[in-house]
Amino acid sequence: METRIPTAHVPRLLAQEKQRILTLEALADVDEAKTIDHGLI
Repeated sequence: METRIPTAHVPRLLAQEKQRILTLEALADVDEAKTIDHGLI
């Protein structure tokens, strides 16, 4: 018996746009000093 796993197709441009948005948000956090010093963990 074959197992089937449903998957969703995410258009490449949509995925790239999401990555761009996340990158811009992360850079804004750095600019605002909203970071974690991993040396203190």
